[in-house]
Amino acid sequence: MVCSRIPELDRIIKQIAVYPESERREKIEAFYSQVVVQATFFVPEAERWQNPYLLAQASASLVLFGCRLILAHNRILFPSHKWLMAAAESAPDKPAGFLELAQQVLSRPGREAGDAFHRSIEDAQDWGLTHQQVVSRYIRDAEWHWRSGKPPLQDC
Repeated sequence: MVCSRIPELDRIIKQIAVYPESERREKIEAFYSQVVVQATFFVPEAERWQNPYLLAQASASLVLFGCRLILAHNRILFPSHKWLMAAAESAPDKPAGFLELAQQVLSRPGREAGDAFHRSIEDAQDWGLTHQQVVSRYIRDAEWHWRSGKPPLQDC
């Protein structure tokens, strides 16, 4: 049995596991923007320049943000990198073949696997952002995060 002298501890503990609905749209926009930029810019550029480091990084980021997008869409908290794929698997509303496509991106990084994964996300629904909004959001989150004092998106 655990003992605490904090009178509101039960209420505080219950709030920890509640999805922050007020942040949901922001998270969806941020994660979707990362997916688009990783799939349409970084993966193709890494392949074009035959840069194995960039290809591995972009492919892993593509899967990370694709999974985080699906988790946010389903109001599922990000558990940790260790449990990311299991959490994505538990999401009831995700593109058909989503996990298999994610595994292909990781096991065979490149434009072909990246495009298929990206297409599955695009085809799932309209995420509500134009190309210009995606680029602006990516820049804000990935390149200008220091201006707001926030950590990089992959650390949030």
